[in-house]
Amino acid sequence: MNLLAGEVRQYLAGQRFSNGLRVSVGRGQVGGSTRFEVLDRLVRGRSVLHVGFADHLELIKQKREQGRWLHDRLLRSCRQVAGVDINVEAVEFVRSLGISDVYAADLLGEVPQVLRQNSWDLILLGEVVEHLDNPVGFLSAIRAAWQSPETKLLVTVPNAFSVINIRMAMQNIEYINTDHRFWFTPFTISKVLRRAGWNVETLDLCQFDALPEGLRRFDPRDLVGRVGLSQVPLLRDTIVVTASRIVG
Repeated sequence: MNLLAGEVRQYLAGQRFSNGLRVSVGRGQVGGSTRFEVLDRLVRGRSVLHVGFADHLELIKQKREQGRWLHDRLLRSCRQVAGVDINVEAVEFVRSLGISDVYAADLLGEVPQVLRQNSWDLILLGEVVEHLDNPVGFLSAIRAAWQSPETKLLVTVPNAFSVINIRMAMQNIEYINTDHRFWFTPFTISKVLRRAGWNVETLDLCQFDALPEGLRRFDPRDLVGRVGLSQVPLLRDTIVVTASRIVG
């Protein structure tokens, strides 16, 4: 049973129930080996409102030097991109670097009129949803506050089935960002979006960055090491989805 098939969508909508649904996430549904590659394909030539663009203030300089700061990558790929973040200090720091079109604002509150006037192709929530106390409420509020029918969501979240998580679990260790509230799977992030009034259109599984350090240390005799992430995409660490608003 395919995640994006009509029958699974009935489960996402709550029209059907199963206590043991098996959902196939085949290799045909995924593409790109890193988050940057996947996002570049999805945003290229489009207008993007990047929510939570600043990342952690303490890491901006280092990530820019390493070529790993997402907003820099978007500036090169998008037709137009603006950043919104609630961290005033981080926004001011980014502006001091000569980067314009970044704003200190709450996406669901008062935002600069210039952002309201633009009909964005995509609202990007990169590694945001897992930090929220109420993801369904937040995503529902975005749908209500930004009503352009053409605007879609682009969401990236950590994958609960990540090979690193499995490796750590086998050592009885939970490996976690301490500000996270949730782990997601392809089905559960799709369910959250559906509950918030969004319908998943595309789904990719990829690695957040280059091959993680933990995986490089795998014994080649290890099952995961032999099978490889290319053969089992569900073991990759990042889920990327695009979603359109449900009409009606």
